[in-house]
Amino acid sequence: MAINSIIADNQYTSIINDRVLADFADDAYEQITYDEDQVSVTIGKNGNTIYQVLPAGKKATIAYRVIIGSSDDIFLNNLLNVQNTGVFTLIAGSSSKLQNDGAGGSKTITYTLEGGVITKGVDSTMQSSDNKDVAVATYNLTFSSVVRNIS
Repeated sequence: MAINSIIADNQYTSIINDRVLADFADDAYEQITYDEDQVSVTIGKNGNTIYQVLPAGKKATIAYRVIIGSSDDIFLNNLLNVQNTGVFTLIAGSSSKLQNDGAGGSKTITYTLEGGVITKGVDSTMQSSDNKDVAVATYNLTFSSVVRNIS
């Protein structure tokens, strides 16, 4: 299934290892955080500036908040269990969103995710109230390369 066909219906899609995730707990379904600077800037002793591109600047952590017990929770938990055996394949995927561009049109924002692993145990929130955070599992994945494109 093409990413564009999914976006046309849902405005957003997140794919991990060819699986479209759909069981998000709330509107904050995913948070992408770049862990390192992409460029370092150093001022030399004579006042000249040295710029260095840092490959680690493409590394990012993504937190997925899914409903506990859902098919996405089971899928991600299975990835974690396989990873914990020590013999696993790196995770790949993408996240895309159709976004209003403020000028009457729209653009597609796409993050391409490569070289991923689940870096922490599963954080969970379970409450017996009307709170939106009832039964939420949070998976933290780190990808060695996360590239953002706008088209």
